[in-house]
Amino acid sequence: MANPIVERSLDEIRFWSRIMKEHALFLSLGFTYEQTQLIDEARQFISLFESIEERLARFTVNSDLRQIQAFNSEVYQAAAAIWGYKRKVLGLTLSCQIRHNNFPLLVDHISREAAYFANRLKELNEGKPAPEPDTVIEENVFFLKIMADHAKFIGHLLDPSERKLVEQARDFSHDFDQLMFQAVDLDSMRPQSETKPILSQFLNQNKVSVASLRDFKKTARELIEACRIKSNIHPLLADHTFREAERFLEIIDLFEENLKRT
Repeated sequence: MANPIVERSLDEIRFWSRIMKEHALFLSLGFTYEQTQLIDEARQFISLFESIEERLARFTVNSDLRQIQAFNSEVYQAAAAIWGYKRKVLGLTLSCQIRHNNFPLLVDHISREAAYFANRLKELNEGKPAPEPDTVIEENVFFLKIMADHAKFIGHLLDPSERKLVEQARDFSHDFDQLMFQAVDLDSMRPQSETKPILSQFLNQNKVSVASLRDFKKTARELIEACRIKSNIHPLLADHTFREAERFLEIIDLFEENLKRT
């Protein structure tokens, strides 16, 4: 039987390494032509995470735990490095030392995801497969903010003439801000708020909203790929945000399964 740490490690690395590689690509596309050093650094991260993906293919769920833990440690270093790079870009941006086409919130957003990935690898090497029952609220706070950010990015990158879609994106942004604030309130009430009925309702409410946003992203992706709407959204970015919504739904399902067993 597969070791849960091995199985979960491979799953996390498979998902997040691709996300990190795409973050580096999006950053590189947003820099101006004279920002060659930052573009070169981004390209190095693309190559780094491509090599991680290639090495990942050599492992299976039956691989030796110690080998997986060693691989986790290496990937952790890569995740920490790209986190540092993203925070450097954010610092240069907010101090007006560089000007480019990546929103500061987007740079912060992708750095939060790198920190999340690094932390997951650290937890896995400590023998903690995800998701832990006592991280239900914290995990939802993280992903709800990610979803709220996505809605804001979509709204800003759509052409202003796409009035209906822009309005839908703004509505999603507002809804997910409210869900995130509710989650923060619930987090401040811990551990008393961690009752089965409250957590069950919390997860169900989030699941319905995430599924709706996921469907919106899927439609937007298809329209962008077919060149049926006007936007500055790269087709890969549209798919990228769709996959992250799918990931959040998978995590909610895991938490719901854990609740049913308690």
